[in-house]
Amino acid sequence: MLRQGASKGAGKARNRAAPLLEGDLVAYVDADDTFEPAAFEAAVKSLQGRPDLDLLFLPYGIAGADEVKPMWVADRRAWARGAAASTAADRKAAALDLVNYPWNRVGRREALADVWCDSVRF
Repeated sequence: MLRQGASKGAGKARNRAAPLLEGDLVAYVDADDTFEPAAFEAAVKSLQGRPDLDLLFLPYGIAGADEVKPMWVADRRAWARGAAASTAADRKAAALDLVNYPWNRVGRREALADVWCDSVRF
């Protein structure tokens, strides 16, 4: 387990851990985010079966003290646009509009090797 003193944000934590990753696939999930295990399993199977895919995003919820809140409104809109897109370029454009983009994704470690996460904290 890798620990740092005070929290410096999820992006910095991911950047610090990235060089230490092993295996073919990487999953990023934030501590207060939830996702359907079936969606995660489907994403992993898709990546394993499709070498032409590098990155898949997962729909998420945000765990509160008493309830799970849905995806942010902007992300729901981007998600719907991506789901309805007919081209890879349109799906990519929708994915780039996700506000919660560094989280809730499964990708190939090799494809994410040069990705640097922003240090924005909420």
